[in-house]
Amino acid sequence: MDVLIIGASARAAAGSAHRAGLRPAAVDQFGDVDLRATTTGRYWSGEARELVEHAASLPAGPWLYTGALENDPGVVERLSGTRTLWGNGRTVLEQVRDPRGLADCLATVGPYGLETRPHDDPPPRDGRWVLKPLRSAAGRGIARWTTGCRTEPTAAHVFQQYALGLPYSALFVAGETEADLVGVTRQLTAAGNPFEWRGNLGPVEVPLETETALRRIGEGLTRTFGLRGLVGIDFLLEDASDPATLSVTEVNPRYTGSVELLEHATGRPLLAEHARCFGADVVVERRPPWSGCLVKWIAFASRPFEFRGLVDRSLGTDPWALPDVADRPRDGTPIETGQPVCTLFGSGRTPKAAFEEVACRAERTLVETSDGGESLAELVEAVSFDG
Repeated sequence: MDVLIIGASARAAAGSAHRAGLRPAAVDQFGDVDLRATTTGRYWSGEARELVEHAASLPAGPWLYTGALENDPGVVERLSGTRTLWGNGRTVLEQVRDPRGLADCLATVGPYGLETRPHDDPPPRDGRWVLKPLRSAAGRGIARWTTGCRTEPTAAHVFQQYALGLPYSALFVAGETEADLVGVTRQLTAAGNPFEWRGNLGPVEVPLETETALRRIGEGLTRTFGLRGLVGIDFLLEDASDPATLSVTEVNPRYTGSVELLEHATGRPLLAEHARCFGADVVVERRPPWSGCLVKWIAFASRPFEFRGLVDRSLGTDPWALPDVADRPRDGTPIETGQPVCTLFGSGRTPKAAFEEVACRAERTLVETSDGGESLAELVEAVSFDG
């Protein structure tokens, strides 16, 4: 079966489609080498009109979206007028992405929501709030509301109560009446910026009481908003043994960055499960689960350079083989400071060992820049992980 994947980056979801026995086509903003090697695709500059035209030129079939497209429910609605959507439509998106509606829903489940305030009712600049863009992804643009905050609130922002704790993400497959908790991962964040997402590490175990709270949250959100398919819930956890210290920061009602990590960890072809939530007859056998912990690190440039290719250019053809490096830019791609370069994967018996392996991989991976061969670690920013 053909399926169209649309989003800022489509490589991970295309890999999930292959693992589900599907034939993916993609429209994204990177067109990386490994995506082009396995998937028919189009480059999208970010303009909605262009996106709709590209979608019309690709094989017919259902479609799904990945990161950032949830910020434009109108485009989701337009595309869904010509193809079956394997995902949450405009009405659901507008409801679940509304901070006040989300907080009201969480209040019915337990003490897991964070207070919000509109942009025109600013709180004191005492650090007890963050200023968040209403249309963002991967934590970009979030700032602590202090006297040093240089971002001025506009109608495109909301204030959210600041909470302590380590960042986690829970992944669910939401059905008509229940939400299946696939797993929990720790989030990696940019060093010096705890709000910007840089990857995931997992699966991680949480105490039964915390797992029960997560299941209650997932089911409450599913019932209230009518969520379907893959859904990610980002949260902070100050004390792993006390679910009362759990604070939900955001809900991503779509394919998320942790899906491929948990697919490899559990052996579950999650895009097949996602498709079945929308009535598709997609059945694929599970693989044996991974023993240990996996890490996915999106490397962001710490300085500008021209990417001339990784020395190891093997791409592989087995969708269940965990790559060392993914999201490979094309030769000659100019990389600016703060832009994503590629994605590194690692594994280990413990979270600490997995993180150390991927850090070593960054040291060993050579990139041919205009200055010669340099290790990837010399070109990208550090990430924060308190393991």
